[in-house]
Amino acid sequence: MAVQRWNPWSSLTEMERRMDEAMRPPLSLWRRPLFWWAPGDGMELMPPIEMFDKKGKLVIRAEIPGIKPEDIDISVDDSMLTIKGERKSESEVKEKDYHRSEMSYGSFSRSVALPAKVHPDKVDANYDDGILEITLSKMSEPKRRKVAVKAKSKSK
Repeated sequence: MAVQRWNPWSSLTEMERRMDEAMRPPLSLWRRPLFWWAPGDGMELMPPIEMFDKKGKLVIRAEIPGIKPEDIDISVDDSMLTIKGERKSESEVKEKDYHRSEMSYGSFSRSVALPAKVHPDKVDANYDDGILEITLSKMSEPKRRKVAVKAKSKSK
């Protein structure tokens, strides 16, 4: 057996490769999850969203299936929207062995910085087939006005 010199960098590279393999999801999980875990103080469930302008209004759509509309709380100020809720388990399973469990249960919160100021009292929210659609009225931008500068003439 030949003696080889230890190279710490190759060991670190190998460890990094193994960690990447361990963290990579299996092929069956390459789809986008309905809820995803966000790192923070504690891991939080966060629903995916999309945000776009439609006819001068700001529309935010969130995917939150399996939640009753009365369990959804929406708050908005002029520059931030927060959606909170809880996805509750239908029933508790006792004395059964799970073969697989991929469903996420628990409370979630998602805060989004808005790209424009909105009227907090002009918010409309609809929930249909697991999609929450929030429509916000944007505040009109203040119009710029050019101000002419008048010069005083010095008279002697």
